[in-house]
Amino acid sequence: MTNFGSKLFSALAAGGLSLVAAQAQAQGKVVLGSTSSTTMSALNERILPAFEKASSIEVKNVAGASAHHLARLQAQQGNQELDVVMLDDAIMAQAVSLGFCADLPKAFLDTFVPEAVIGGQAVGFGLNAIGLAYNPKVFEQKPWSAPTSWNDLARPEFKNRIAVATISNGYGLATLAMLAKANGGSEDNIEPGIAAMKKVAPNVVAFVDSTSKIPELFQTGEIALTVWNNNRVKLLADTGLPIEFVFPKEGALAGVSYLCIVKGSKNPENARKLIEVMTGTEAQKLYATAFAGGPTLKGLTVDDPSGLIVDTARLRTLVELDAKKVQANREEWARRWAREVER
Repeated sequence: MTNFGSKLFSALAAGGLSLVAAQAQAQGKVVLGSTSSTTMSALNERILPAFEKASSIEVKNVAGASAHHLARLQAQQGNQELDVVMLDDAIMAQAVSLGFCADLPKAFLDTFVPEAVIGGQAVGFGLNAIGLAYNPKVFEQKPWSAPTSWNDLARPEFKNRIAVATISNGYGLATLAMLAKANGGSEDNIEPGIAAMKKVAPNVVAFVDSTSKIPELFQTGEIALTVWNNNRVKLLADTGLPIEFVFPKEGALAGVSYLCIVKGSKNPENARKLIEVMTGTEAQKLYATAFAGGPTLKGLTVDDPSGLIVDTARLRTLVELDAKKVQANREEWARRWAREVER
């Protein structure tokens, strides 16, 4: 960790933003491709403003879904706008394999648990689990039994009460893959997942491109059940919305939120400083408090009054997809999905 990073972490921990005048000499900007501002409230409200004031580096935050950021990297190859990009694990693995991420120092990567590193280019800043999220108030009123299985998405009483992300979104991919595994399939045999999704489809009132639409659908009562992660469930629960997270009996899907410096970044030094801060000790403690983001730094533990945080011990009990197999099969899965599921 650099001296700059250590001082900024101290400032965040103390709640202050004033550092020594020497830090003000760092000038310029950095462009971050982040996920939705709802998910990253801690980032937008605390971490980025602190970073800007402490470093005099302006952060341009471009929010969007992981798939959209990957498409941006592909479209802008050779003239990248983004300096740092935040992606879900399956899509980050794809970005790394396509050569869009720059190498990170080994000494830096060695401070993280192995599950939070992809190659030598991407590093995770938050552990999560993808499972089921439901409105217990609606379930009690119906009354419906609480969901316990991925296959509960196909229960007939849920007709037009479910939202599922499209296959271009990491959550849609997770839904298909976990339904396959719950019915005897795998990354190499997606057929049981397609068959299961055909049963789920009549229950889906909305196939969403971005899960940023999910909170509104819950709040308006249009849906009572979805596939989501523990992070976002905690955010909504903290607003007072009745919502609970379920680790399905077949297993929740292990997830990691990743960052990488974009290869060809116009501001590589500023990008490095930003990643150091966004993955640092105080930032990770803030993520855990704000939205149950499990820490990825070796030896870092946090209090968990919510019971939702995925620490490294819990991470190892969850289902992990084979990223290489997912990447190899993703286009075919998307074609099958378009033909047979979302039509």
